[in-house]
Amino acid sequence: MTELTAEQKMKLLIPDRPWEDEPNEAEWVDEATGYKCRIRRHPTNLTLNGYVGVQKAHPMAGMDYNDLNDLVDVHGGLTYAEWDKETGYKWFGFDTNHGGDFSPHMYMTLLGVDRDPDWYKNETYRDWAYVDEQVRGLAKQLEDLDKEFK
Repeated sequence: MTELTAEQKMKLLIPDRPWEDEPNEAEWVDEATGYKCRIRRHPTNLTLNGYVGVQKAHPMAGMDYNDLNDLVDVHGGLTYAEWDKETGYKWFGFDTNHGGDFSPHMYMTLLGVDRDPDWYKNETYRDWAYVDEQVRGLAKQLEDLDKEFK
């Protein structure tokens, strides 16, 4: 008798798996703010992360993401801030792998160790549309801060 893999089990237990049809990444300039934006799928968790890039002249460019969390509202709070030397942008980012968020990898891990993950199916997968909305909202908030602190 062949044992099902965790991924095969998940496909049987969760019929709606939007992460299988979504892109893994995208980068664009937000039309409303002119800010660089990106979404990237975490390679292990399979959840989406959102980012907004600012240039050195931006008043928040010198801040750490922890300091900026008091000034912006984004899913789970900011969890990332790094300069990209190639692009010259500082990217502020957030992830969708918090309590209450559904991670396909976590679900497969629970299935793989024969744990009953039924309770975990009630967590919410933050899909592309949701993360896109959060990224654009963060861009707007960073634009507002730029105007406020200049």
